Amino acid sequence: MAVFDSQHVIIGLENTSQALNENHHVGWFDGGCWTLLAAIVEVFPNDIQPYHISRTDTVPDHGVAYIPSCNVYFDADGLQTKSQLFQKMRRTEGVNVQVIAPLIQHQTIYEDIKQLLVLRFSGS
Repeated sequence: MAVFDSQHVIIGLENTSQALNENHHVGWFDGGCWTLLAAIVEVFPNDIQPYHISRTDTVPDHGVAYIPSCNVYFDADGLQTKSQLFQKMRRTEGVNVQVIAPLIQHQTIYEDIKQLLVLRFSGS
């Protein structure tokens, strides 16, 4: 079982961003976050818990990976504390998020991109 390494994952993201944009016309913050989260959970199931940061607890806005051992969150921007994540979402992304919570139901993912990420994250 692979151990989560944020630097390794960031490299995988950089190498996959173009395919995400060309194949689906989205980035990591307008649809790709759910695919990233699904790939991270698949490769690192012992290290990661799927979470979302959102305006309400019923409609997820943005998927993030929670790393309980470090009490930090991970998305395409890298590792962030809860406070940093809230600040980024409100100031940079312009979303008035109010809640961060476990993700109960996974959102739409791009299976082709997920498989690329799984291969890159697992070192294949």
